[in-house]
Amino acid sequence: MSDQVKILSNRLYGRGSLEVSDVKIFPGTLREVTKEQIAEQLNRSLAEIETGDFDLVDDEASIGTPA
Repeated sequence: MSDQVKILSNRLYGRGSLEVSDVKIFPGTLREVTKEQIAEQLNRSLAEIETGDFDLVDDEASIGTPA
């Protein structure tokens, strides 16, 4: 198991974790992605949420709005 996958596993399921019981990840149209790449991105995203370094996007506000 890679370092990123171990970190993510502990972050989601380990002691003092987010206590996730089940998670499903959809890679979108990119099928050539490794579990290491997915784990790295999720770790980065969780770190940004923990530090408050993110922008909240309201998708409902953009429904029906031309791009």
